[in-house]
Amino acid sequence: MRTTLDLPDDLYKRLEQLVVREGRPLREIVLRRLEEGLNRQATSTAQRILPVVPEAGRRMRAYAHAEPWGLLDE
Repeated sequence: MRTTLDLPDDLYKRLEQLVVREGRPLREIVLRRLEEGLNRQATSTAQRILPVVPEAGRRMRAYAHAEPWGLLDE
């Protein structure tokens, strides 16, 4: 699929430097970087886990589901 993008000048200059350094076409570099970024984002989102937080301070008693609402009514 063909598309058109407006790139900021500083970003385009960085891409041009990669073209010279790696000796590869701009198209190839942009496609590879896009794929790497999207893959990294998918991996980090999939691996997002809640941290284990150690207990600290006083313990609260466990409430049944409806009990906290009753406390608010008091």
